[in-house]
Formats: sequence, structure tokens, C-alpha cells
Amino acid sequence: MSIYMLGGVKTSDIGLIVTRESQRPILPSTRDYTIAIPGRNGIRDFGADVEGRPFSFECAFIARDHIELQQRVESLARILVDSYGRPRTIDLVLDVHKDRFWKVRYSGSLEMMRNFGVGSFTLPLAAFD
Repeated sequence: MSIYMLGGVKTSDIGLIVTRESQRPILPSTRDYTIAIPGRNGIRDFGADVEGRPFSFECAFIARDHIELQQRVESLARILVDSYGRPRTIDLVLDVHKDRFWKVRYSGSLEMMRNFGVGSFTLPLAAFD
């Protein structure tokens, strides 16, 4: 599974490659509403809601040199954050479901291992709705 579009931009246009398996849970975690009543066995269940859905993609940029690599990194950064440096909510479209999208935002830490014109990183995204 690979990212097809991120924030309306085809990942191939900025040279983003998904290199390995991704983390995409079947369902988000639950937030359970329960209460324990003293003197009674078990707990009382008041239902549940779902949390946000995390996505994690192992990615890379492969460029001719460190200058082109930096340009690609900056292109990704412009997609992920607004002009104030805050994460923006963008559309995530996967190649296996081009007719679907998730509203996601950058969530976590984004560090890159650089080696000449190659940069590898894990792209953490989260869908909150």
C-alpha cells in the first residue's frame, strides 16, 4: 500500500516513495465509558467512542544530490504545515482506495536519516474524525 495523494499533491510529483509496510489499523482504539460501583461485582458499561486513527508510513526521498533532497523535504513540509508552522488538516488518498480519502494531519515527530541524496523517514499522520 502506498500514498497516492497527500494534501491534493501526487506523491510522485514531490518524489515521495513509501518503502516498506505501513501501519494502518483496522479500527481506531476505543474510549470506553465505565464505572466501578463499590460492593458490586464487575463494572457498569456506558458505551464507547472511537479515538483518532493513526497512520504510519515508512518513506524515502531519492534525489541526485543533497540540494535536490532538501528541495523535496521542503515540498513535503509545505504540504504538512501552514505558513505559521502549524500542522494542517489535509486529504490522504491511498493507491489501493483512490475513491476514498481520510482527513489527516501530521502528528508526532518527523526525523530523517540522510545519506547523500537519500533521505528515509517515518511519516506519522492521524485522522481525528
